[in-house]
Amino acid sequence: MRRFPGFLFIPLALISCGSAPDPDQNPSMAETDAVIEKTSSEENVSPEKESPEVPAATEPDAKEPRESVIKIAPRNRGYFSDISSKNMDLVCNGTYQNLRQAVTAIHKSDVSSYSESEKTVLYVSSVISSLVWPSERVNWYVPDMKNENQYVGAAGNSLRGIYDLSTSNSDFLSAILPVLSMIRISDREFSEYAQHAHMQIDAALKFRDDSVLANYLKGCLLDREGKFLEASRYFKSCSKAASGSIEIAVAIARNDFKIGKPEDSLEKAEKYLSDFTNNVSLLKVCADASYAMGDYSKAESYVARVLLSEPDSVDYILLRARILMGRQDYIRTSSLLDVCSRIAPENKNYLMLRSELQREWNKNSSAAIETCSKALSLYPDDIDVMVFAARTASAVSSKVNGMTAAELCEKVLGADKENIPAMEVYVVELSRTGEWKKAYDLSRVIISRPKVDDRSWRNHVDVCIGLKLFPEALNVAQKLYSDDSSSEENQQCYLKALVAASHRQQSLDMISRLLPKSNQKMKSFLYYQRSYFGATEENVLSDLRSSLTANPRNKDALFRLYEIYYRKRDWRRAQYYLKQVVAIDPANPDYLSRNAELDKLLRR
Repeated sequence: MRRFPGFLFIPLALISCGSAPDPDQNPSMAETDAVIEKTSSEENVSPEKESPEVPAATEPDAKEPRESVIKIAPRNRGYFSDISSKNMDLVCNGTYQNLRQAVTAIHKSDVSSYSESEKTVLYVSSVISSLVWPSERVNWYVPDMKNENQYVGAAGNSLRGIYDLSTSNSDFLSAILPVLSMIRISDREFSEYAQHAHMQIDAALKFRDDSVLANYLKGCLLDREGKFLEASRYFKSCSKAASGSIEIAVAIARNDFKIGKPEDSLEKAEKYLSDFTNNVSLLKVCADASYAMGDYSKAESYVARVLLSEPDSVDYILLRARILMGRQDYIRTSSLLDVCSRIAPENKNYLMLRSELQREWNKNSSAAIETCSKALSLYPDDIDVMVFAARTASAVSSKVNGMTAAELCEKVLGADKENIPAMEVYVVELSRTGEWKKAYDLSRVIISRPKVDDRSWRNHVDVCIGLKLFPEALNVAQKLYSDDSSSEENQQCYLKALVAASHRQQSLDMISRLLPKSNQKMKSFLYYQRSYFGATEENVLSDLRSSLTANPRNKDALFRLYEIYYRKRDWRRAQYYLKQVVAIDPANPDYLSRNAELDKLLRR
């Protein structure tokens, strides 16, 4: 979209909305010309087709030449002098109810008796309502306006998705009307005008800092720029109007979700649902917030209600699939993904979830990497996709599009140095390669956040053990275990810390207590940890073999057996176990180097 040259106008001052008119000064009908360049896509298009929501508003004839002259009334402070300040205040406050009240107050049965300023208010009010409050109907008389003044011109341009740079900031309406265009301009196009839009809204707020319309648009603009915390300040200014406006209600509830407050988001969305029963936008907020809180049952109930209204909504079919995936209901997850493969085969969330299913359920690492690589190829600069690719590469010890998990993390952190998910994967990768100090420094950044999940704390325990910081490791692990002793992950974390710190009796007591009721994978872990307290080599080997009987892919047990036979200079047995370690973690340079050494020793 090209910028349009500014209007040429007589620089007379306009009153702001709600200011007292000058009784001695009547509006002059003198006019000055201004030229707006029109794109070819705007020619020969019926305005009624472009904006059916404003039934009576019309634009210049479709067959006019490429350059059209638009007449502009002079901007003098008496333009709205025949309209009461109370009604102008209502227009400037800008909610649908306010607009409806204002146009009702100036309603006349004889449309020919409307003054020019009254017709302007009717037209401008219809545009504001159509663009900002689309859930409401414009059911009042809308006059046929031909861009007679700057207000009508700016409103009409906004309706057509054109950002009007020609208006002044001499009153509330002249400042705010161009900004309405952001509703219909794409993000890429609007970025050119964002700075100017901020200036215009700020000017409007100087006239009316309590205007719901101005505060709402400022919040929407900041939200569009990803400045969610700043946007919340302006949305809060509109909160009293939320019960009467679905657009405001959704914006406030969604904003809480975006700033990381899913509990507040859900509470508000559920409250607003009592005013707007079964509103799909609010149901979506409830579904997203419930899922973020880990309440899968509630999330699924809201998703089901969304899909009743929008059965082909890919985002919420995928959200339902993620919920089922979290419950390890892989068969139904696969069925939903099959549906998505037909309607949105290149959707990034579909590709990521498909890759995860291939890795977790099908145990097909190659297919998982292939699907993940496709996602990364389609969305090479998408942060979420890069983090997922790093997580996948780390989980299967492979590369995605030629990049290791660590390289992908570095790429993400180069673009977003505060990205916690990328830091978490990077800590795991640094630990894998023995870069404990670097991993520790990064882990300290992660756990310094206000809210830290248990996985990050468990990773920190592993890093502390790697650096032999046993008191710190024990302190963190014991707290995790105290908070939730039934968690298998917390049990393993605490036992690892006890064993590493050589707390023999506590470790053996815990192992004895957990072994009888553990699953095979947990038993493998417990036997492996008990091997550190074997009185003889035969006891150690017995525990390690028991560990592998319970789980043949226990990498730690396999590597320990390699170390035992390497010390005994039994190269063949050492390599037998090390090769199995390499098969599980083929990208680990330390394992590859050790295996190459054994190849040389066996060739002697």
